[in-house]
Amino acid sequence: MSNMRFCPNAEEQQLVNEVQIQLAQSQDQRGLPRPSGQVTDIGAYELQHIGSQIPALTIAPSQQVLKLSFQGQSNAFYYLQSSSTLSNWKEIELIGPLTNNVQVNRTVAYNSGSNGFFRLFLP
Repeated sequence: MSNMRFCPNAEEQQLVNEVQIQLAQSQDQRGLPRPSGQVTDIGAYELQHIGSQIPALTIAPSQQVLKLSFQGQSNAFYYLQSSSTLSNWKEIELIGPLTNNVQVNRTVAYNSGSNGFFRLFLP
């Protein structure tokens, strides 16, 4: 029997800033750029600096449209994208630069075959 451990705890394994840049993907699972710091993080998600956090996108159906909203940050740009497959994303709009921290609201015609998913993406 070996003394191998399969689930190291956080004290035993550092996940942030641990992958050589040349071995890492250029984006994490959410589409955010890698690395965000000096070195790429281990795993599907790259820890982002506070200034580059993507805000939560709220989606509310209303008859034949969807109301999308998020809290935007001053001087930030956001791509609003849609997808029917979660793998092929289509740009709806480039939003920004915002002059203030502001609530951003958009209305999108709902078409169940072409835009079932939405996301914000930082350029």
